[in-house]
Amino acid sequence: MGALSYEFLKQELTGSQKAKPDSYQNSPLYYTITGRKGARLYKSKFSSMVVCEHPHIEQRLMVFPEIGKADYELTASVLNMIDPPKNGVQLARYSAGELETLKRKLENLNYSAVSGVSIVEEHVMDWRYPVHVLDTAKVQALEGKEFKQIRKKFRKAAEHITHIPLNQDNALRLMRATLKFWEGNMIANEKDTDDMSEFYLELFKIMDENPGQVNGLFFMQGRRPVGFTVWDQTAPDISNCFVNLGDTSITGLSDYQMVSVCQDLNKRGIRYLNIGGSEIKSLDDFKIKYQPAESVELLSADVLYRRVENVNISAHTLVESSSYLLP
Repeated sequence: MGALSYEFLKQELTGSQKAKPDSYQNSPLYYTITGRKGARLYKSKFSSMVVCEHPHIEQRLMVFPEIGKADYELTASVLNMIDPPKNGVQLARYSAGELETLKRKLENLNYSAVSGVSIVEEHVMDWRYPVHVLDTAKVQALEGKEFKQIRKKFRKAAEHITHIPLNQDNALRLMRATLKFWEGNMIANEKDTDDMSEFYLELFKIMDENPGQVNGLFFMQGRRPVGFTVWDQTAPDISNCFVNLGDTSITGLSDYQMVSVCQDLNKRGIRYLNIGGSEIKSLDDFKIKYQPAESVELLSADVLYRRVENVNISAHTLVESSSYLLP
């Protein structure tokens, strides 16, 4: 399964899709980054869907909800085409309603290799906690007691932090420098992992190959880059925040970044910012304090396959395969 290019996905998805409550599902950038280890786009007359290799679990596939006029006939067909890899097939970012629609479609098939789907708790990806959508005007205003602490931190950080648009000639160089500082902090605090930078490096690659396709802000302390925030726009009134990376040793920087981004988007006439879900509760708590206009619960589910065996045939492993194509 090869990687899908951002340019191809943008051409295939833009303009022909129905807006989803979880706007990341309308984002070519999201699928390109998440499917960096391999992805495939399936299309029918009225809808399309992405299947990709799990970015963090070997030999596991993720199947995303249909885009367009989704009746989930396409998904049911694709699930029956898949030869399930060793670590299974996972439905990813599904709403409860989408999951029920797919279940009914599978149940109505005359024959299905799929015996069912089972909701599982998400432990790895960022929809373990709900996706939150911010009202940019509300965050920009910072009014009321709910925003008291954010106002305080924002004003404190504004005394020594500045921001500039992402469209600088040296954008990628500044982003790479910021990433190196972040990696150093992660190592120093014993929070580093082997793949912790993969997401960012894939983003840099896409930006290098497709200049001008994403927006964002740099955050500077004097001449030193201390953070950057990147987003894309999938509808006239909503953007998706992909990265909000900053130096955690600077008090109030993360709040300064979030408020500054909402200010920038509001000036552009973009009403909402989808800041995604979270893998951990502390990050979810950070997002909730911005008083989301909407929160979207998403689910993961394992696809269960029937095991068909012929008692007259025996099989013995000669060499272990690394490919999910060999069960």
